[in-house]
Amino acid sequence: MIGSMPNRLLERLAALNWNSIQQTLDEQGYAPIPALLDKDQCRAIMDTYEEEAHFRNTIDMARYRFGIGTYKYYQAPCLTCCSCFEKGYTRN
Repeated sequence: MIGSMPNRLLERLAALNWNSIQQTLDEQGYAPIPALLDKDQCRAIMDTYEEEAHFRNTIDMARYRFGIGTYKYYQAPCLTCCSCFEKGYTRN
């Protein structure tokens, strides 16, 4: 599932009206955008959480008094779908 995401995700990112998003962000401090991933794609990303090979570091939030839980940093190269966000963003 993750491998099939890049093209569709890049198309969705390219279809966004980035000028309008930037204007709204400048005026309001936030800019809502439509969903870029469907439920199955979100689930595929979530399912990587237990696969330690995808991550370079795990932070215990309580250790740094940031709250409860963990935060994980993806390995480089990042999951293909995640790198599409960066490509789509930097393209514009």
